[in-house]
Amino acid sequence: RHHVGGWRRGYRRYDGGGVFYGGSLYGHGGRCTPKQCLIILCTILGIAAFISLLSASQILRSSVYGSHSFAIAPRDMIVLDADTRFCDGVRLVDESYKGYVYLYVFPKEPPLAGWDELNVSYSDLTIYSDAYKYWYFFLNARSKASLTTCAQPGIDFYVLRGSHDYDAWRGANDDSFSFFYRDYYKGPCTPGIGNGEATMTINKRQQYYFIFDNDLSQTATVDFTLRLNRSMYDLSSLPATVCHASTECYLPLSYDSSQFVIAVTNDTGSDDSDTNVDITWSCSERSWFYGALFGGIGAGVVIVIVAWVLLCLWCQGRSSTSSSIPGHNNFGEASPIVRDATQSYSTTTEKLETSAPPSYSEATLL
Repeated sequence: RHHVGGWRRGYRRYDGGGVFYGGSLYGHGGRCTPKQCLIILCTILGIAAFISLLSASQILRSSVYGSHSFAIAPRDMIVLDADTRFCDGVRLVDESYKGYVYLYVFPKEPPLAGWDELNVSYSDLTIYSDAYKYWYFFLNARSKASLTTCAQPGIDFYVLRGSHDYDAWRGANDDSFSFFYRDYYKGPCTPGIGNGEATMTINKRQQYYFIFDNDLSQTATVDFTLRLNRSMYDLSSLPATVCHASTECYLPLSYDSSQFVIAVTNDTGSDDSDTNVDITWSCSERSWFYGALFGGIGAGVVIVIVAWVLLCLWCQGRSSTSSSIPGHNNFGEASPIVRDATQSYSTTTEKLETSAPPSYSEATLL
């Protein structure tokens, strides 16, 4: 029997269980299949792991293998913290070309057995308004520092430990540094007596910055004497490899050893800052360890991702072989198509209802 009012055309299309509605690329209501989802997820994880490894590699290169530049005072001993696992050797360059610097590599840390006294004294040191002047020295533990001053009221005196605290103080980042010592001169200076004294004992091997800061609205002058009694390593207590950095020198390091590296300036005959030496040191890359470290981490990440994917596929295969509910797909939703048991359709053809519209006489015969 035909329906009155015209004719209609309908079709269904099958493609291996996936139903295509309006050009959708996915087989179940616009969602990806489990395999497609796994491929997408693994791609995202792989890209994220690669970016993380690359970032870690660059951070390590800049922190371990980057160059370090600073000035060292006469008779200074500066410990160069070179990690023997990553560093194949240490390179030191005398940027001042004065020939005062020597590089030592000891099998282990030598004992602190000697003392060296260094005096820095200035008279009528001019410090302009809203400016500061500073001196810094590398001091070993047990060193002592004493200061006598004759400064105008309003001058601040600071001692900062390490370049990090100095850079933070200079950048006015008050939350990221602390003063090792601080004094504020209030009373007037009595000639020959002074108006400030300070004594401190160094408890940690580090660079120390001695700073006079003028917050006044006018230029100020300071007279001061800084006496440093520095504890020194006994360079003759252990056998050492030595090179003279007249311009540049390089010493190799053994892998994962306790070797101890020290840069030493000899006695220039003067404690004046003009005799300071600008040096740059760097750690040469131990390529095989660097490659093995990040190659091993990368391989481990790949293995974990692959194992996880295989486990998910195995779990999916087990669930697909379990008893299925007619009229439902693997996602537990009602299937958009239910086939009649008496119908048989090709998976790639269309079944069309193509009868012509009824004639007028047939349509009126009811």
